[in-house]
Amino acid sequence: MIILTFATIVLCANACEKPPFVDKFYRIIVTNNSSAEIRILLADEYSATQYPDTTLPASKPALQKASVGKSCYFDSKISWEENLKKLPADTLSVHFIDNTVYENEQWDSIRVHYKILKRLDLSIEDLKAMNYNISYP
Repeated sequence: MIILTFATIVLCANACEKPPFVDKFYRIIVTNNSSAEIRILLADEYSATQYPDTTLPASKPALQKASVGKSCYFDSKISWEENLKKLPADTLSVHFIDNTVYENEQWDSIRVHYKILKRLDLSIEDLKAMNYNISYP
């Protein structure tokens, strides 16, 4: 019976969006409503730069891609309110970069010429008002 219970948990866990035994995930959803694929840089506590420094990181980061009409997700085990409190100015910068530029140009050029499509600087109040759903453009 124990083996059967364990096997059921493992099988159900594989079908779940969230890992098993995790109480809660806090999610920011970024939806691409443009006509081109984009990459998203979320300047959170793990980013090399954070607001008020809005420069792009010196090294090319691995960025999530959002296809046309699709969304991507940024999950956290702690609330985004707590996340933003860890940042220098309680503000989360979100950079949008054209996927073609990201894939085909040198990161140094992207960084130096600040080849971003848009940047949003969001407070926790902004995120709450958006219901943690960010739309591009």
